Amino acid sequence: MNLGDHKKFSVHLDMSAFKQILNTAHPLSTKRKIETSPTSPNTSRPHSDKKFKPVKPVYSNTNKNIHSIQNIIQNFKSKIKKENENTSTQIISKYPLLVDQFIKSQNLTQSEIQELQQLKQVYYYKQSKIIEAGANGQYLCYAQDHIRYQYEIISLIGQGSFGQVFQVFDHKTKKTFALKIIRNQEKLKKQAQIEADLLKLVKERDPLNQSHIVRIEDQFLFRGHQCIVLEKMEKNIFEVLKEQKFRGFNYDILKQIAQQILVALNYLQKLNIVHCDLKPENVMMQDTRQKIVKLVDFGSGCIDGNQVYTYIQSRYYRAPEVIFGLKYGIEIDMWSFGCLIAEIHLGSPIFPGDNEIDQFHLIMELLGIPSIEFIQKCPRKKHFFDENGIPKKTIKYYRNPKSINLHDLLKTTDDDFVDFLNKCFTWDAQSRLKPSDALRHPWLQSIVSQNSLYKIQTECNLFQKSKTFQSNTIFKEFEKKLSKDNIFLKLEQTRTLITNNLKENKPNLDSKYMNERPMLTDRVRSNIPHSVHSILSCRSNNKNNVQFNRKPSLG
Repeated sequence: MNLGDHKKFSVHLDMSAFKQILNTAHPLSTKRKIETSPTSPNTSRPHSDKKFKPVKPVYSNTNKNIHSIQNIIQNFKSKIKKENENTSTQIISKYPLLVDQFIKSQNLTQSEIQELQQLKQVYYYKQSKIIEAGANGQYLCYAQDHIRYQYEIISLIGQGSFGQVFQVFDHKTKKTFALKIIRNQEKLKKQAQIEADLLKLVKERDPLNQSHIVRIEDQFLFRGHQCIVLEKMEKNIFEVLKEQKFRGFNYDILKQIAQQILVALNYLQKLNIVHCDLKPENVMMQDTRQKIVKLVDFGSGCIDGNQVYTYIQSRYYRAPEVIFGLKYGIEIDMWSFGCLIAEIHLGSPIFPGDNEIDQFHLIMELLGIPSIEFIQKCPRKKHFFDENGIPKKTIKYYRNPKSINLHDLLKTTDDDFVDFLNKCFTWDAQSRLKPSDALRHPWLQSIVSQNSLYKIQTECNLFQKSKTFQSNTIFKEFEKKLSKDNIFLKLEQTRTLITNNLKENKPNLDSKYMNERPMLTDRVRSNIPHSVHSILSCRSNNKNNVQFNRKPSLG
């Protein structure tokens, strides 16, 4: 074949299929512009254009190209569909919404519509993936699920026999809380209602939030589960000890924590509330830097005199009257408090019994054998004593009574600290240290005096600020009406100025700073212009060295 005439054999390339393959091979951000116009050896190209480099196809098989293109189209369609759904929900559901508007804008189930009838507004919603309940009545949920169309679940904080505690975001108040969801069991639901009632009582009697007890924010029933909304805390004492590799706190922090817990127990005693489960896990830090702690988890709590359960308190912190089956009261919290303070000091429990018999022998090793009168009152004495009131000896758990000194057990030489805990650890509940007496104990006098001094100083500063502020306002009003050149006025002019000012700008003092004495006499009030005249003259001569605080006269 004669190939001399190259114009007759010019090749025209169809780039449409090649472009389609190239688009599928590269992501959208790296696509290159391909010339689709037919090219041939005869076509002229500008010198500035880059020469085209041939690219090998990604797939050698044409069937793979077809399948990949179909998958891309399907993914693109599904993506567009999701974006349209999201935009439609964003346009429709601008929370908060009224219930009627929300029902019209969403495809809800009949049960969800019935739940919404009890509400007025919807603040947050995400369709739940789980419909069935968990094992033993546990509430199952995912992150970002809604609770009562208001709270968004963020993460799981903890769980126990009662249920679970979640960190939630309240879309109504725009705050983060801890949400306690109780298992759907009748006994647990009744106890959760008691816990909510106790916390509401504490909140009503403590409007200034000074009791060092966790604050309840809301309480409701959602899908058969009791829910309690509480303030969000940071860490409990056990978690802090674990981070410190179970090394105890120093004395200053130990006293600070002990004083705050005693304030809470003293407050509970005034309300006749028994916590019944005081331990490191139930003392949480609101601020880890300042070591501010609060009591939490009143799930076992009760009103003194209305005790329901006999098996209460964790074993390491269980009081003797609970072990022996006696009637218990607020005193059991002081026993648990002593165990808690000893553990915070040591880093490990002071009475780590394997069972109740071992627990009794550990206590007896420190305190000795209880009196016969105490033993005779115990309903469960046969488990621990023989017929003569002597502790039963077992090979594994027997310990010599009163064979350990508290100084050695605590590894301390502080006599006040040892005496403080000795008064918390007594067989007889009536002779045990009370919270109000514990706050006055010499071991805590240093930190209590510091707190009282701080309160007195703050109150004095507030009083002094109000005093100086109101006196300065009177002098400022005088200076507005006085000219700088004529600062030394006559006595009559000063008298008229002050009478007019007292009528116009009478200082308003708070009721607690008001004197309950009778009004000043006319003779004393007549001397006010003299004093004001001398004050103004002093201020004009000594502008730099004037700090005059005067209680404003009321007349």
